[in-house]
Parts: sequence; structure tokens; C-alpha cells
Amino acid sequence: MTLGPAQAFTVEAIRNVVLLGPSGSGKTTLTEQLIAISGAAAEPGSVDAGTSIMDSDPLARLEKRSIDLGVASIEYQDSLINLIDTPGYVDFLGEVRAGLRAADGALFVISAVDGIDAPTRALWDECEAMHLPRGVVITNLDDDDSDFDEAVAICHRMFSGGRDVRPLHLPVLDDDGSFIGVLDLITNRIHEWSDTQRRERPAEAAHLEMTSTARSELVEGIAAESEDEHLIDLLIDGNEISADLLTKDLAAAVRRGHFHPVLAFSGANGYGGEIILDLIARAFPSPRDRGLPLITSAQGKPIAPLSADAEGPLCAEVIKTCSDPLIGRSSIVRVFSGRLPTDAQLHIAGHFSDRPDRHDHDLTEHDGVLSLAIGSLRRPIDSAVAGSIVTVTQLNRAETGDTISFTSHPLLVEPWLMPEANLPIAVAAVETADEDRLPSALERLIAEDPSLKFTTMQGQFTLWCLGESHAELAVQRLRLRFGIEVAAEELRISMRESISGKAIGMGECLGEQGQVLARCSIEIAEHSRAAGIEIDHSPVIETRTPELLAAAERGIRQQLARGSLAGYPTTDVRVTIADISTDNEHDCEQSVTSAAAQAVVQAQANANRHLLEPHETVTVIAPEEFVDAITNDLRSKRGTIDSKEIHADGSMTLVATAPAAELFRFAIDIRSLTHGAGAFTREAAGFARVPKSSGITLLPVVD
Repeated sequence: MTLGPAQAFTVEAIRNVVLLGPSGSGKTTLTEQLIAISGAAAEPGSVDAGTSIMDSDPLARLEKRSIDLGVASIEYQDSLINLIDTPGYVDFLGEVRAGLRAADGALFVISAVDGIDAPTRALWDECEAMHLPRGVVITNLDDDDSDFDEAVAICHRMFSGGRDVRPLHLPVLDDDGSFIGVLDLITNRIHEWSDTQRRERPAEAAHLEMTSTARSELVEGIAAESEDEHLIDLLIDGNEISADLLTKDLAAAVRRGHFHPVLAFSGANGYGGEIILDLIARAFPSPRDRGLPLITSAQGKPIAPLSADAEGPLCAEVIKTCSDPLIGRSSIVRVFSGRLPTDAQLHIAGHFSDRPDRHDHDLTEHDGVLSLAIGSLRRPIDSAVAGSIVTVTQLNRAETGDTISFTSHPLLVEPWLMPEANLPIAVAAVETADEDRLPSALERLIAEDPSLKFTTMQGQFTLWCLGESHAELAVQRLRLRFGIEVAAEELRISMRESISGKAIGMGECLGEQGQVLARCSIEIAEHSRAAGIEIDHSPVIETRTPELLAAAERGIRQQLARGSLAGYPTTDVRVTIADISTDNEHDCEQSVTSAAAQAVVQAQANANRHLLEPHETVTVIAPEEFVDAITNDLRSKRGTIDSKEIHADGSMTLVATAPAAELFRFAIDIRSLTHGAGAFTREAAGFARVPKSSGITLLPVVD
């Protein structure tokens, strides 16, 4: 749906704020209420009722939770506030990371009933590392079990630098305990709501007495983090401090990223929403207050640093791409520098050297309509200045993470950090007619959501996801967006074969009349782990031509690649060519190749053969309290613990090696074992012999 045109805003008037927090904390509900309070919608949508403006995806409405990043561009107090709503479930961390890239500040939305989970704590640490200014909104204050003070105390305990999380307002309750307003600790005034109408009045003496300690801590926090020496002197001398001075220094403290105001909010009726918008408009940073990501030339060469200047060179980034069967493809774009016009010839660059499932590209495209979005609603604009977050149509080949610049001055933005997809699922098209379309559909899916990966191995398409919900969503989108029904398959293991001890073999290549064209004898022996294939020859055949030796080696390698147990390649062996004989040395390379291959077949038949399975090294980072549970789980997976290190902050790093087949669901297991507080990375660690107790059977390889 398209609304009327939006007015133009300067860079200084833009506020880009990402909403972060646990699933169910009320991020989307807060966004819906703020949209309505700003006047952009007649009434807030409802997640539970399926009327949410932000969750326009049918799958999100069906599941009654956010599964995508969404943007609401609303106007308030001469500011353009871009609210970036993100999913709270850890499976959709890729969407959250995209939201962090687009934002200049963050609001952590914390339930006064449910508190903070481990992934939210990790996000806080991530924002801390980015020096991203943050505030906290305590929600669900309309719930009978809510406890504002305890929610703030939890923030103090769980967030790094939590003592700098200070209430800006305290909730006001009526006689039956219902949340009806807030007491502003800066102005000492009470804001009360009735039928969504806000009224102000001075706080009573009894209120001031009860809140004096909270106000003193707030003032001290603002003074310390704003670094205003005048305010500090007034505080030391015990002088009265004006609300205007505190308000000015509050903005400075918030923008420096070390002071985090806490606000109260009721999702049921929107009480407190205006004050949240007030704080964003007056205290959160504009794009000019924040540095830009690393930007280089399109060839990756350094350039002079850019800033959020509307008159600078155009540099923007695709934060998200969306496909809709009815309206086609659209892109959510953050403009970092310059001005993005409509119908312009643009350079689209995507360089993903570490992603074999994504293709580097430098394209030229013309953009279509630019719009400010409120969920699925659109307000057309003529151009977008630095700092803007806009929806752009007709960038049909652009992918999430691509850089947008002018063809006359092509640029490249350093990619943001993607979460590691560690849960593999093998998928196959249900209908034979869809088999050829599946690879391109998977590529399109990853172009939209690069936190997904896919590999092709053992004749299977393997989709790597962040968790089970992420996997289910990918399968549903293949069906709804691309019309491809897929079924999960058992993951095939990319095995190897090898031998122990040694064995000899002799092969012959016979002509059409049964005559011997070539003979080759070899010895095959076990080699050290990860040695691969080593081929040598005995001194006896030094007189053979290099061409014959090369032909024999070719036959040996070809046959070893075919395997002899279940068709898996043979590795970690040393092959010695004992002898080669031919009837015609000048025209017999192919005969020698065939004879050498037959010699390998005979030698392998005489050898003690066994399977090798792939192993992986996993590096787990989690709180120290879970070390025993993780250790026991990895040992149950036939893993060996290589090292453990306990850190001063109470976390631990554990390195282990285990069979890859045992780690397929480790992404789910580690989340369960650590209540979401653990993470891990994985890397190939070669192959090791399969023990007889493993239960692995000889399944034939699939070409």
C-alpha cells in the first residue's frame, strides 16, 4: 500500500534506532504503538490478532512473531525516526545483525516479567564493542507479575557496564497496582495517561522523598558520562541543577554511548510511548554523530574517509532484499554518504571471497521508486540523503550486503559480520520437474538471507541454518516464493577409505587377441594421517621413460579415487610401483594406465581395508558453569577434548575434535546445554578411522 509523499529531512534530523531484546519482550508491539502515537497509523496493529503493520509476511502472522527485519519511518518533533524492528529469537540473528548495521542507536526492550536471556546479553556486549548508544525500555508493566525495580536490577547484573543503566523515569501505579504513568526524575513531574491522553502535574512531596536516591544516582551518572565540568562543579558544590541543563547533558551522555537511560512502557495501551519518542528525538545520535563502516574503492583500495554528508559521494548498502510474488523484488537500503536519487545509473558491488555459495559481482542497474516504509506501507520520496533508510524497487540483481554507488565513483563497504550457520539439513525437490530449479532458488534465498549457506556434497544440496526455526522458514519460503516443495533427507557423510599394513598387486592389460600389452606390479602400504596419496617407484624401473611412469601413476590415482569398499576415495596410502613391462614402449601409455589400475584393485583386495570418517575441530565459547555439561556431551559424541581455558570474566573456551557425523545437531545441543549462552565455530580436521563400535554401515557413495 502506498501513502502520500513524505517530506524531506536533513541528515541532522534523522534518527536510526534498532529495537533489540528477547522474543516476546514486546519489540513489535512497542513499534506498533509508536507508529500510532506519531500519527502514521490510526491505531496500532496487533501481533496476536494478526493485524501487525510490521509483520506483513504471512509466515510471521501465522507464527505470531517477527521473523524478519522491518523498518518504520515515522515523523516526530521535526525528526525522522527510523525504527528498526528485529526478531528476538536467536535463529534470526542474521536479521538482527543487519539491523545493527543500519542503526546509529539501540533500544533494548526488556520484559518486566521475563527479564533478560543469554542472547540478549550477548547483543548488549556486541553493541558495547561497537560503542553504539543504547537505552532500555521496560515493557509488560501492565502485567500483574511485573516488577520494574527487579528488571532494572537484572540489567545491572547481566549487562556489561550495567551500573550505567539508570532509570530516567519511575512507574506510577494507581490504587489497584495498574501502571498509569511515570515520574520524570529530571523534571520531578508526573506524566499520567487516561484513554491515551497524557496529563502532567508536579510530583508530590512524598514522591520526591521516595525517589531522591534514584534522582541523585541519575544526576551523578549524567554528570560523569556527559563530561560537563560545569555540571560536575554544581553537583560537588551541592547547588540546584536545572532541568534544562540536565536535559542537555543527558543527550551528550547518551550519544557518547556510556550512559543508558531506562524508560517504562505499557504495550497494552501505549502508555509511555510519547516519552520514548521524545528521548529518541532529543538524545539519540543523528547519522552525523556516528562513524561509517570501512569504505574502499571497488577494487578494495583505501580512500579518504567518508562522513554522513549529503553532498559527499554516494555510498549506500543493501540491508535486506525482499521478494514478493505480487510486487516483485525490493531492497531496504541504508545511505551512508551522499544522496540517492530515483532512476539513477548505479554501481552494485558484492564481493564475498569467503563464501563459495555466493558469487562476486559488479553490476550496473537503474533504481526505481524510493520510499520511506512503515512495515509494508510506502511513502514515496524523490531522493534519500545520507543517514536515510529507504525501500528501493527495481534493483533486481542486488543482494543483501551489496554496496550501492554511482558508476562514476564505484565504492565498496566492508561486509558486516554474519552469524555462523552450523545446523545442516539436506533437501531435495519432491517433484522431479523442480530438481533443476532448486539450485537457483537456493541461491536467491541466500541472496536475501546471507546467514543461510548451502553446499553440494555427495549428490545432496545441504542448507546450513542457524537453528531449526531458521531451517523451517527456509523450507517454507522455497514453497511459497519459488513454488518448490522440498523434503528433508538423511545427511550423507563424505567418507574416505584406507588400509592398514601393506599388500601387493599385479595387473595386466590384454589386447583383442588376448596378448599382454602391459603389466604393472605395485605395493600399497598405510601412510600417516592426512598424508593423502604418495606414489613412488622402485630403483628397478629407473630405466622406464617418464611417460610410462606418468601413465602408471595416472592409473593408480584414478583407481584410488574410485575406492574399493563403498566407492569412497582412498587416502593416506603410499604406493610403490615395483615394475612395469610392455610389448611396445613407444605406444602403450594407455595400456600401462589400465594395468596399473588393475594392480591397485588386486592390492586393495589383498589389504586390510577400513573406512575413514571426517572429523571437525569445534571451538566452544560459553559461561564456565556449563563446562562439565559440554564436556560430557562432546565425549558422548566420540569427541576428544583438546584444551580448556577459563577466562577472568567467567567464560571459558573449549576446543575439541569429534566426528562430523556426531556434530550435525550440535548447534541445537549447545543451545540447550547452555540455555542459549554458548556459541561455537567449526573447521575441518581431516579424517580418522571409523571404530567398529560407531554403528556406521557401508553405504554406497552417490555420484
